[in-house]
Amino acid sequence: MAKRTTVQPLRPVPQLNAVIWAEAYNYLDEHDYSILVAVTDAVTAGYTPEEIYRHWLKEAGYHRQELAKRCENAAKHILSGE
Repeated sequence: MAKRTTVQPLRPVPQLNAVIWAEAYNYLDEHDYSILVAVTDAVTAGYTPEEIYRHWLKEAGYHRQELAKRCENAAKHILSGE
């Protein structure tokens, strides 16, 4: 009988979060500044990164998941204050 392996839940790696979030922020800054301005305005208005992600998918479509995730991560970067 084959040995069963248990999949362990992924442990968060907070040391990488700042880098991932900054990369998303910098990408938008370089490639689509108008989206970064809109994300910044949404964060300032009190929207959460998760709300920004869900709204982007709802309005732009699920084929834009990569950009939605960048918007979410850029919002996290803004909230981190780094």
